[in-house]
Amino acid sequence: MNSTELVRFASKGARPSQRSIKPSSPENSTELAAPVRSAILCARQFLASEQRYDGMWLGHQPGDASLASQLIFWLAYTERDDTELAQFAAAAILEQQRPDGGWPLTPDDTPDVSTSVQAYFALKIAGIEPSDERMQRARHAIRRLGGADAVDTTTRFFLALLGQVDYDCCPTIRPEMLLSHVHQRSGLAPLSIVWSHRPVRDVGLERGVRELFINKASDWPAPAQAGRRLQPSTFLKSLFAPLKRLCERRGWTPSRRFALDRAESQLRQHVHDSRIERLDFHELVWHAIARRTIGFAMESSEMRSCDSRINDMVRVDEEAGLVSPALRSAPIADTTLAIQALLVSGMSVGHPTVRSGIKWMRRWRQLPTGATNTAELSGIILVFNESLCQERSVGVALPPGIQISRLRKMCVAVPDRHTNARLARLRRGAASLVELLLRQQDPDGGWGARFKSPTDLCASAPEATGAALEAIQCHETDATRAATVRAVEYLRVTQRADGHWENSVGGQSVYATSLSIRGLAAAGIPGNDDAIAAGLNWLKVHQLPSGGWGRAADGGQSVRATVTETAWALLALVAAGHDDAAAARRAVEFLLEAQDDDGRWREVELTLRDAVTGRCFRNEFQTAAWALLALSRWAVAAASTQSATTHRSSFRLVGATSDN
Repeated sequence: MNSTELVRFASKGARPSQRSIKPSSPENSTELAAPVRSAILCARQFLASEQRYDGMWLGHQPGDASLASQLIFWLAYTERDDTELAQFAAAAILEQQRPDGGWPLTPDDTPDVSTSVQAYFALKIAGIEPSDERMQRARHAIRRLGGADAVDTTTRFFLALLGQVDYDCCPTIRPEMLLSHVHQRSGLAPLSIVWSHRPVRDVGLERGVRELFINKASDWPAPAQAGRRLQPSTFLKSLFAPLKRLCERRGWTPSRRFALDRAESQLRQHVHDSRIERLDFHELVWHAIARRTIGFAMESSEMRSCDSRINDMVRVDEEAGLVSPALRSAPIADTTLAIQALLVSGMSVGHPTVRSGIKWMRRWRQLPTGATNTAELSGIILVFNESLCQERSVGVALPPGIQISRLRKMCVAVPDRHTNARLARLRRGAASLVELLLRQQDPDGGWGARFKSPTDLCASAPEATGAALEAIQCHETDATRAATVRAVEYLRVTQRADGHWENSVGGQSVYATSLSIRGLAAAGIPGNDDAIAAGLNWLKVHQLPSGGWGRAADGGQSVRATVTETAWALLALVAAGHDDAAAARRAVEFLLEAQDDDGRWREVELTLRDAVTGRCFRNEFQTAAWALLALSRWAVAAASTQSATTHRSSFRLVGATSDN
């Protein structure tokens, strides 16, 4: 990386140690100029070093204990549960056990019975003695929660797969369901194959979980967390249920073979093309089990592909003796966030790091339809927007992130022929993505967290609406203006009485509130508007004494601030023009204090939540990218504020034109 291209400030000097940051907020932002400059420098170098050889970024996403538990189940099904990998997974499960003996699904939550039963079962398979004090606490906690009788659909299928209960205890998932267009996108193909063939690899009574049963398995109630499509939703369907069971017992299933062929075809599509990379860890394990069930040997190319993909999603720490399976791989989300953070921090669009990242985006075979949710598509558009801003600012030392409409008035240099060609390509790419995003807008004016289809509608979400609103503002057309009006009205309606917005998958109110405020501000809503003012007030009220934000904003018991949530809140404060507020300066101090010497920020909390599954995870790479983005936005805003008040800028972000 060319060091002259990094971040230029008026005052130079080495980055002070983290202890040199004063605990109280400074009177103005000038005192933070030097440490912010050094923090941005270090963070940019860290992000650049994390780029992969093909140009993309991909962070690891460790999550709750069910990931390591299902890794052990997969190893047990393939008769590899006596390996060192299973022992490392068991150690990771024990590390996440709560003092009361259970395992939660989300941070600061009560123990989840399904996650706890999976964890306990996996520990017994891995050889942990049931007399162990930790296992005793786990048994007591699980029985207090209702025992194995109360587990969800996924856990029941694992219990049946490993010989603990009969498949009759699992919900009926007939392959014929896949013949209906309603269920083609529901991901039921692997479970329907397992339910039809009913494979069993009995691990024995000694390694089983019979001690967790409250009643006999045949008397268990319906799964508490089974999907809605697995339950009769109407009175008419409930009348046909006994008839279906009778036909199943008598073998009157004339379309079963055709339906199984359809299910197997869906499996092949996911294994043989790039869509396997979109499966989360839970889906991938069931795909592998289903393929093993229909007769593929472990030496076959199909099984090697699944097993290799599972291994790729598992990070092994041999020194600590732990493994951490990743919830899912999201290269497009990580890559767009990294490029956006680097561009906003002043790295030029022609720098090899940024250029190779954008080339990877263009090579991505599913672009623009490859994005699977609104946040990913909005991130791609924002990368195009930032690139357009820098391309149009030829010869002008402007901070990055200025809107295109303002650049028309501020540019003083005439771009050359090659620049005009690049601008045309960027505009065409951005326009096509904006059109795709506009087609996803719901009738109520919002956007859903994931893409909708004619048969699979998803409800609008404030965080997705804010992200989409921020992305389309650089493209002024009649369609975007009409979409903006409807989206702003949606955000006003969905705002809570205390000023915050709720995430569609629960928790993460700071994230939803931040994106909603940023979307409203990008749409031109002034900072003193009631909606923005109330949202900012809610953020300031929930700022912790350390200067950061944490789970307390969601009603959690933890008072520990997290880097990711602090970065989200700081981005909202800056977008609304409150970069000079005491809350913003305290947030900047918190981020500076939390940064490591190598430029990264380490997060121990599961601060991120998957938009599809709702499961929590953490991603240290995204944590660093969000923090860099927030500090850079604040630095640009603070420089503009000081320039307006003192006619000089104490620091600014500049992108060099060299590609070295």
